[in-house]
Amino acid sequence: MIFNSENRKVNSESDPEDIIILIDTSISMNSKDYKPNRLEAAKKAIMLFIRRALELNPYRRIGIIGFYMYAYPIVDLTRNINALEEAVKSIKVMGEATAPGEAVKEAIKMFKIQSTPAYKKRIIFVTDGTFNEGVPLSIMAEYARRCNVRIDICSFGRLSDYDREEMEKAVKLTGGKWEYARKADEIMSSLLSLIVGSK
Repeated sequence: MIFNSENRKVNSESDPEDIIILIDTSISMNSKDYKPNRLEAAKKAIMLFIRRALELNPYRRIGIIGFYMYAYPIVDLTRNINALEEAVKSIKVMGEATAPGEAVKEAIKMFKIQSTPAYKKRIIFVTDGTFNEGVPLSIMAEYARRCNVRIDICSFGRLSDYDREEMEKAVKLTGGKWEYARKADEIMSSLLSLIVGSK
């Protein structure tokens, strides 16, 4: 909670904000260490997160992009919960390799086309890492910083040292947060912690 010049309380969580969720659709998301598998656990958490995020802030919009070797838009920025949930349900594992830099590039393109300067801009990765393709995430984080885009990360699974280094650099460069979910039922709480109380 913050105060304005007249000392009236202002809920900073109700500032206009656009969030783009970047969901990992690489083949490793089929792993069953998070039940029933990593992708389905992530999809369930994302649907719950979407409802809560829009309840907390009526001036928030959410878009979704999938990524593996390539990045591709799944749904444009919207407040339509049904459209978002149907989009999440449609997500499937797409292929090998994981290119987070491509996902950031696609998200910034969506912001430039659909967002406005009045809206804060935030990217949230939902990923099990294994970053092994394309421009490194840390390099694209520099671009995101120049575009005033914050990068938050919700990760799970077995991360390599390289994954951890890239994630740490990305959130540090953009003023974001990084949460790690140790089991399936922690993914939702990890996602929510990224937006509750953040500036």
